[in-house]
Amino acid sequence: MPNKNFTDLLTAIKNDDIHTIDALLTHDTNLLNMKNEHGNTPILIAAIRGNLDTMKCLFNYGASLQETNPDGLTAFLIAAKEGHTQLVEYLFQNLQNVMKKSAILNQKTNRGNTALSLATTNKHIETVQFL
Repeated sequence: MPNKNFTDLLTAIKNDDIHTIDALLTHDTNLLNMKNEHGNTPILIAAIRGNLDTMKCLFNYGASLQETNPDGLTAFLIAAKEGHTQLVEYLFQNLQNVMKKSAILNQKTNRGNTALSLATTNKHIETVQFL
C-alpha cells in the first residue's frame, strides 16, 4: 500500500504546489528518498515537470541531485532530455559543488547518452546551446 504522504507529495510536484510540498517535507524529509512505481524519486519527477521553483524547494530540503532512476537518468539528464534549459542551468550550477564540470557533462544513462546527446536527439536547441 503506497504511503499517503508520498502520494500527496507526488501530486503536489505534478501541480507545482510549493506550499503543499513545503508542508509535507517539513514533517518528513524521508519522502525525498522514496520511489514511485517507475523508480523515480521526487527530484526526478520534478525534473520531468521542469518547474524551477519546485526543484529548488526539493533541493533545499536535501534531495540528492545525483539520484538515478532504473534507466540511469539523473535530474540533470532528465532536464536536458525534456529541454528544460533553466533547470539544466540550475542543476549544472549546483552539481559543481560536488562534481567537476567535465564529470557533470559526461554523465551517461544506462544506454550511454549524455545530456548533450539527449538534448540534441530531442531537438532542444536552447538546451544544446547551453551545454
